[in-house]
Amino acid sequence: MTVIKNIKNLYDGSFIKMKEVELFKGKKFSISSTPAHSLYLETDGESLGHSPLDFEVLPKSLRFIVGKKGLAKLREETPKKEEDF
Repeated sequence: MTVIKNIKNLYDGSFIKMKEVELFKGKKFSISSTPAHSLYLETDGESLGHSPLDFEVLPKSLRFIVGKKGLAKLREETPKKEEDF
């Protein structure tokens, strides 16, 4: 509930600093719930289904528009080859 009360922190990314939030990285991940099917996913007001949920990040499948400051910060945090940007 604390995370929900601080939803404004989603916009600047500061929610990841909250003790109630755990950060994971990966190319594939699944979310399950107990009891099964009790967790619902909603994005931008549209229901996308219920648990279990499976996700996969496809290489170079997303494009972002990022300001110069954001791009500089991204490059500092994730050293990658130049062609990846």
